[in-house]
Amino acid sequence: MSNKILEQIKYCREEKNISLSELSSKSGISYSYLLQLEAGKKFNPSLDTLDKICDALDIDITFLFINN
Repeated sequence: MSNKILEQIKYCREEKNISLSELSSKSGISYSYLLQLEAGKKFNPSLDTLDKICDALDIDITFLFINN
């Protein structure tokens, strides 16, 4: 998976002023996993994981791929 997609997630999270803890709570994805994603230590989140993150950030999942 492109680092650009992971950068888009971080960008959206920061633009919406949402902490990793809050994103974890809203998405149901562990804080440590999200931290590893943003640090570039995890590169292959499933579409289900991306969908949960996008729902929590209130963005359409296609945004990650169109702007990549």
